Amino acid sequence: MRECFPPYFCPSCPYPQAHLEIGDRASVKLAVQEYEKLVELEPDNRTYKDGLKDAMLTWEADFA
Repeated sequence: MRECFPPYFCPSCPYPQAHLEIGDRASVKLAVQEYEKLVELEPDNRTYKDGLKDAMLTWEADFA
C-alpha cells in the first residue's frame, strides 16, 4: 500500500475507508475528518461525498 501523509493528498487513498471499517470512536471520527477534507479538495467527487455520508451516518448512529 502506498504511504500518504496526510492521507487526503492521495486521491485513491484507502485510509478514510479503513478508519471507518475499524469502527471505534476515534477511527470513525478520523474518517469523517478525512472525508471532509477530501470533499473540500474535490467537491465534485461522488466517491468522497458518499464516503462522507457513510462516515457521518456511522458517527451519528453509534456515537452521537
